[in-house]
Parts: sequence; structure tokens; C-alpha cells
Amino acid sequence: MEIFRENREPPDMGLTYSDDGRLISIDDYLSGMKNNTFSPDERIILSWGFPVPYDFLDSYDNNSRDFVVKKKIGDTSFSYHVSREVQLISSDQAISWNMIDENRTPSCGEKLRLITLKKGDSLLVRQLWPEGATWWIFEETDVRKSWRLP
Repeated sequence: MEIFRENREPPDMGLTYSDDGRLISIDDYLSGMKNNTFSPDERIILSWGFPVPYDFLDSYDNNSRDFVVKKKIGDTSFSYHVSREVQLISSDQAISWNMIDENRTPSCGEKLRLITLKKGDSLLVRQLWPEGATWWIFEETDVRKSWRLP
């Protein structure tokens, strides 16, 4: 998947996914970090606040659990513990929490999964997934809210 700003070439980012939907590499053309690849055991990949919402929260895993997230910048590595919670919610709950518009209910179905990633008590990212979807329909961080358009 390539991500462009309006009327601009080349793309800002290129995201590569495996056949099973796992994020495996990122080409960030803005910063010059090309071919940033991830190993299959990296279950959580966070975007560091980049405007393109490419956070990968292992959406096919329905289990809540704790993870260690690792980041490398140059020669320096960082790691920290995060908790990942998965809960099933109804479309009515998602509407009341302003995650979806009531007009989208038929297109996203009744069964929704809310995946929340926290560092301590602080929200890192939250994504709302319809059953069987290949991309989230709502994402929230501490600085933005994003909706996938129909």
C-alpha cells in the first residue's frame, strides 16, 4: 500500500503486508528510512506519531495480553511494556462513544472488536475493527482521532 499526499509524487510511505495481514515493512520516504522490516514475532508496531495511521496491533489475535514494544533509532534501542486489551462491543456502544456514525451501522455490522493499547494508565492507541475486516474503521491516540471513510 502506498500513501500519498494530495497531488504529490513520490509516495510519503509504502506499507507492505504479508498474505495473513501482518505488517512486515515500511518505506518512509519522508525521513529516508527505507525498507524498515519487522520480524514475524513483533506483534505490536507503533507509528511514533507519524500522520499516517499505520499502527499494527495484531488485529487477528483476540486475546488480551502484555507485550514489550521495541524501537530502534539509529544505534539506540528502546523497549517498554504495554498492555493490550481486546473487548467485543456492539455498534450501539460504538455510536454512543462517537467511534462510528449511526449511518455506518449496516456496513460495519453488529459485532465489533475494540483493541486498546496502553502504557501504564496512558492510552497509546485504540482501534475499532468490524468482524472479518482487513483495516480498522476508527483509531484514536492521545493526539488524534481517525475514521476510515466508507
